[in-house]
Amino acid sequence: MNDSSKAKIAATHKCSFCGKNNVEVKGALIAGPGVCICQKCVFGCVEIIFESNEKSGGGIETK
Repeated sequence: MNDSSKAKIAATHKCSFCGKNNVEVKGALIAGPGVCICQKCVFGCVEIIFESNEKSGGGIETK
């Protein structure tokens, strides 16, 4: 496949945390009203939550 036959993807959204646009991110880019977050930043947030939870000695609450 040559360059002229590849679809051109426009940058339409960018992660509100790291600033990468939808063309630059690897994986998902989740868009909400006025805010977006990429998969890498989601994983980073999950790590922060678990580390904070371990330090506080709290358990993870479930419904």
